[in-house]
Amino acid sequence: MLVRTSKDGTLWIPRNDPAAEGNLDTERHRVRDTELRWLPWKRDGHHIEKLYGEHAGKRGVLFGKGPSLDSYKILPRETDVTVAINETVLCLPFDPTFVVLIDVGVIRNLFDNHGWRPGPGTTVITRWDRFSYFPWRDDGGVVYFTYDRRGCRWNYASAGTAIMLMRALGMMSLVMVGFDGLTNRYSTYA
Repeated sequence: MLVRTSKDGTLWIPRNDPAAEGNLDTERHRVRDTELRWLPWKRDGHHIEKLYGEHAGKRGVLFGKGPSLDSYKILPRETDVTVAINETVLCLPFDPTFVVLIDVGVIRNLFDNHGWRPGPGTTVITRWDRFSYFPWRDDGGVVYFTYDRRGCRWNYASAGTAIMLMRALGMMSLVMVGFDGLTNRYSTYA
């Protein structure tokens, strides 16, 4: 079996080979079902599919970076699932359940300039090609997403991804705080 490595780190084979595909499918996540390309990391439980339905029926509170976040004083209920996007984690007086980090500049800023690391019980959600930016990824604190096998097309912006995440987790309702900068109120995000 001839397995090659792409510039982005994915593994690929040049042509259909059922035996090679079977071996790679057992060890790694395929980028898309229609491609002969696999993620470089082993199947270790870091894929977002393991979280589907985990918080079914709960209320989700999503924290954005808008100016209303400064005046937000109420802490979420213990039963709430909290999701923060980007630098919002620096403003919250508690560790959220999830943090969505997509943009490389934001990721580097949080780690290099602020020394941020997720608290206990916080899971970071990112794109599969951003997974290597997280030094503690082997601790299980980082979950990545690829193209969803159930047909969900993940958004590649943090806010859209966070909303889709909450839907995939099975949230019953959603409260959005700090999204007063959103301008298109008629857009569908999830």
